[in-house]
Amino acid sequence: MCFSPVALEPRQALARRAGCCQRSGWNEDLEGRVIHFDGVEWTETVVGSQPLHDVWGRGQDVFAVGIGGNIVHFDGATWTMMDSGSTEGLYGVWGSSPHDVWAVGSSGTILHYDGGRWSSMSSPVSVTLRDVWGAGPGEIYAVGFSGTIICCDGLSAFTIVVGLACRGLARRLLCVCGVCGVMACIGERPDRDAVVPRDGAAFDSPYPTDAGPKAEAAPPAEAGSKPDGPLPADTGVKPDSPAGPCSSSLSNVSQPLCDGIYSQNIGSGTFPTGAVVTAANPGKVRFTGSFNVGSAGNLTFRGIVFASATQKHLGANNLYEDVSFVGGPSCGNTVNTTVGSNTTIRRAAFYGPGGRYLLLAYQVTGVTLEDIIFRRDGGWGAGGSGCTVYEPTAGLNLYDSSSSGGKGLVVFDAINQAHSSAEDLGELTVNCHGTCTGNWFHDSLVKGALSGAYKYEGNGAVNSAAIVNSVAKGGPYGLTRNVAGKTTATNVTLQGSISACAVWGGAVDLVNSSLQGINSCGGNGNGAGASLQLNTSFLDNPRWRQELCTAQGVTRGWCGTSLPLSTYLTQ
Repeated sequence: MCFSPVALEPRQALARRAGCCQRSGWNEDLEGRVIHFDGVEWTETVVGSQPLHDVWGRGQDVFAVGIGGNIVHFDGATWTMMDSGSTEGLYGVWGSSPHDVWAVGSSGTILHYDGGRWSSMSSPVSVTLRDVWGAGPGEIYAVGFSGTIICCDGLSAFTIVVGLACRGLARRLLCVCGVCGVMACIGERPDRDAVVPRDGAAFDSPYPTDAGPKAEAAPPAEAGSKPDGPLPADTGVKPDSPAGPCSSSLSNVSQPLCDGIYSQNIGSGTFPTGAVVTAANPGKVRFTGSFNVGSAGNLTFRGIVFASATQKHLGANNLYEDVSFVGGPSCGNTVNTTVGSNTTIRRAAFYGPGGRYLLLAYQVTGVTLEDIIFRRDGGWGAGGSGCTVYEPTAGLNLYDSSSSGGKGLVVFDAINQAHSSAEDLGELTVNCHGTCTGNWFHDSLVKGALSGAYKYEGNGAVNSAAIVNSVAKGGPYGLTRNVAGKTTATNVTLQGSISACAVWGGAVDLVNSSLQGINSCGGNGNGAGASLQLNTSFLDNPRWRQELCTAQGVTRGWCGTSLPLSTYLTQ
C-alpha cells in the first residue's frame, strides 16, 4: 500500500482541520520544563533536567516524553519520573486513556503503558519514529523518517503501511493525527504533507512521484540513541519474531505463527494429531473463525487468542497454555467455550460478552485448570425481545462432570445482561444431575460474585468435593450447596452479605476456615482461613490489561484503576 502526498491547503489549516500537532493546554520544553495553561494563565514547572519532546494528557493524567527514554507523569498534583525501561530518545506520546498510552522514538522504539508499567513493543522498523496517534484503542499509527507510517490494532504487532517505496512523501514525517476518517501526516517539507483516508485508499498526488525525496543528511543522534538505519526491504508483516522465523499459514505450524489475525474456520482436520500451535508473540495471534477441534487429540496451543463469536470447542486430551477465549454468541442455548475430558488449560483468560457460560465442562472427567482469569462481561441475552431463551448462566460450570477442577482461578467484576428469568448459577459452579465425584478448587478467589461464589447445584449427588485455601469476598453468598453429597472446605475464607455459607441440600464440612456472615454449614468456621497463594507474575502480565480493558473498552472495576491485578483482587 502506498499513500501519495497531496497539497490541499496550507499546513496550518491542515493541522487545525485534523486536530494535529496540538496539545491543548500543555506544552513541552527542551530544558525539562512543562508549561500549563489553565484557561486563565500559563504556569511553568521544571521536571528534571532532560529535554522533553512531546506531551499528551487526559483529565488530570498527563505524560511527557523526551531524551534518553525520559517519561514523566502528572497525576493532577505532582510530576513524577516513570521507569520506561528504555534509553532511546522519545519524540511522540499519545493515549486512548491513562491506561493505554503509547510512546515512540529513536531506532524504531515503541513503548506501551497499561496503567501499571511501560513495556517495550515489537517494531518493524529501525528508523526514528517522531509521532504516534490513534483513532481509538484498536487503531494506532506512528510516523517517522523515510516517509514511514506504521500501524497496529492494539493487539497485534505494528506493521509497515508506508515505507521507502512511497517516494514523494516528506523524508521525515513529524506528526500524525486524524478526524472523520481522514489521517494527516505533517512533514518538514510543506509541499510533501499528506492527507490519507484511513480505509487505505490513496489520494491522487499533484506532484511527480518518480523524483523521490532529495538526499539529505540525517540529524545528529542524541545521547543514548542509535543512528537511524534504512527501512527493511519488505513492506508487510515483520517476517521474524524475536525467537526466529515464523509462519503465516495454519498449514505450516512447524514454526511459531506470525502476529496477525487468522480468520479460517478450524476443525478436527486442520491440525494433525500431536501438533503444537504456538504464537511467536503470546497474545498477538488471533483466531477469529469457528473453532472446533473435535476428536483430534494431543494438540497443544500456546499464546493464541481465540476470538470467535461462535461457541468454541476445545476437544479432549489437549493442552492450552498462555491463551485467551473472547466472547460468544449473544443469544441461544450456547456458551463461550466447551472443554473435553483430560484437557488442561494453563495461564488463560475467559472474558468478553456472549455465551451462557464462560467455560462449560459437560459430562467429562479429568479437566485441569491452572491460573485462570474469569470475567463475565454479560452480552448473553443482548438480543433483547428477540432473545427468548432463558437458560441459566454462570462463569465456570462443571456440569455432570467428575475429577475436574482448578487451582489459581480468579473471578472478578462480573456483570450479567441475561433475561431476569434466567437463573444465575454463580461463578465457580458444580452442577450435577447424576453422580459426580472428586471435583475441586484450590488456591482460588472470587471477588464480587453476582449470586454465589462457589455453588453446588442439581438434583443428583456431588460427592468428595473439595475447596482448599480459597477465598470468596464481596458477593451475596460465599459457598452454597443445594445437592446431595458433601463438600469439604479446608482453610477457606468466605464472605457473604446474605450468607457466608449456606446449605439447603447435602452437607458442607468446614475445616480451619474463617467465615464473615451467616453460617449454616457444619464444622469449624472460626479458624485461620485461607493463606492465598496466587501466581502474581501471571496475573500482573501487561497482556491482560491490554486485552481485558483496552481492547474491550472496559472501564469498570479493575480496568478503572491503575492497580496490578493481583493487588486489586486481594485488597
